[in-house]
Amino acid sequence: MLGCHVYVKSRRAGERVMASLKAFLTGKLRLKVNEAKSSVTRPWEAKFLGYSMTVQRQPRLKVAARSVERFKDKVRELIRQGRGRNLERFIAKDLNPVVRG
Repeated sequence: MLGCHVYVKSRRAGERVMASLKAFLTGKLRLKVNEAKSSVTRPWEAKFLGYSMTVQRQPRLKVAARSVERFKDKVRELIRQGRGRNLERFIAKDLNPVVRG
């Protein structure tokens, strides 16, 4: 499984580069390109490995919104399960590994 992003100046250049990359990957390397996951889009609209970019003049990486929501849901579920238990043990054993990654 291979994933990458290629950044070009215009949408037209993106379409051209996409076509040539698909031709190279399928023709020369005999790899299958997943059409559902392949697209030409703006960097701040794309998500890659749980990250996206900011729209500001100086681009920066940010955690994708869906990744943040999944993290919050996981923490909420852990907190619900931890009610009535020893708080110190719950934080050390269950909550810290999720928060720290």
